[in-house]
Amino acid sequence: MGVRSLIVASVLPPVVFPAPHSGSWVSTQTSTGIHGTPYDPGGGVGSVVNQEVGLKRLAYRNTSWYTGNFATTNMNTFAGKSADEQLGDSWVSFGQQNDVTTDYSMTWLGYVYASATTNWDIYLSSDDESMLWIGSQAESGFNGANAHVNSAQGINPNTLQLTGGLWYPLRIWYNEHGGGNRIQIFFGTCAEGQTNTLNSMDQFFLRYCATTSGLNPP
Repeated sequence: MGVRSLIVASVLPPVVFPAPHSGSWVSTQTSTGIHGTPYDPGGGVGSVVNQEVGLKRLAYRNTSWYTGNFATTNMNTFAGKSADEQLGDSWVSFGQQNDVTTDYSMTWLGYVYASATTNWDIYLSSDDESMLWIGSQAESGFNGANAHVNSAQGINPNTLQLTGGLWYPLRIWYNEHGGGNRIQIFFGTCAEGQTNTLNSMDQFFLRYCATTSGLNPP
């Protein structure tokens, strides 16, 4: 190895977590609505203060929140812990790939924009476990039993009624043990009994508050 190579190797940070939008991922999923009784999750706001594009991504090495049962998830997993990585992620998606590392967890915080007042379907696909909350429960009161969708459910069983022109709080948890890793999230409008195309999050407006860990302060 030459002197130049040694210098470059010494200043480049180690690759610890999957890079945003890396791996093999797809842009759409299909869904057949409606899944459960649609309801308004609340929490929509007209604007996001001190906004940055995307969501705040925080990653933690050797941290697992999954207990083998989504309903008994350790909700204190991230409390008081310093993230090993914090960055703005323009959308939540790294596709199927071999592990860059093993045994880590991630959380994303921010807001997603509802472009129309209608029923919205959510599809969540991951390897390994993941959960998602949207609306008021994404800000407080979230737990493993009230997640709006988890990776075992796939298509959201409770289609949400979102109001167009509002930003809805969004909280996502992801857990990786070993082997391959993947997380993809899809949103789309839902019609009773119809087969709908849901689009990857890169097709939606996402924002986070730059002065907090992701969500606006109360």
